[in-house]
This record gives sequence, C-alpha cells and structure tokens, in this order.
Amino acid sequence: MRNLMLVVGALAFAAGCGGDDNSGNVEPEPTTGDLVFVLDGQTCGTGSASIDMFVDGNLEDTQSFSAGTRHSVEVEAGNHIASATISNTTIIFNPVNVSVPAGGEGTYLMQCI
Repeated sequence: MRNLMLVVGALAFAAGCGGDDNSGNVEPEPTTGDLVFVLDGQTCGTGSASIDMFVDGNLEDTQSFSAGTRHSVEVEAGNHIASATISNTTIIFNPVNVSVPAGGEGTYLMQCI
C-alpha cells in the first residue's frame, strides 16, 4: 500500500510540473492597426511642412513631413476617414476612407494637386 501511495504521489507531482505547456497562454488577436500618412513624393516636390493628421475628424498628431515621409497613428481595425492639413494654413488634403486591418496597416496618400 505504501508503494502505491508513493507512485500516486509521484504521478501527481509530475502532472503538476508540465514543463512548457503554454496551452492556457494564448496571445489575443490584435484589434488595432496603423493608419499610415504618406506625403506623396511625386506631386509635393521638395521642402517640408508641419502637417496635422486627422482620423475620423479628430486631430491625432502633428508631424514634420517632407516628400515621401511616412508617419503612422494606431487605430482600431476597420474603416476610417483620414484627412490632413498643413499646420496654421487653410491648405487641406482631401479626406479619404481608409481600411485598416487588425495587425496591419492602411495608407493615406497626401497628394499636392
């Protein structure tokens, strides 16, 4: 009987020391992505400007851009209206609907036309 109890105790101890079993530690699926603002290098020429970046009508950030520069804003996955203005001016880039996938990125190309 004593040997049986030792075997049962050893099995219980071994079961509790499962090693690297990560089955209970699953990473959650991402719910956000990046909305990337890009100043078009072909239509905007040289120089730089401070640009206000808007997502769904809300000012999210202001960054210095030159042609080809990219800056991103983290947003919930889904469709968003991206727009931008050159800071302290009335110059507005056209608003565009941008789809942002979870864990990925959607791009808003600011063109100077």
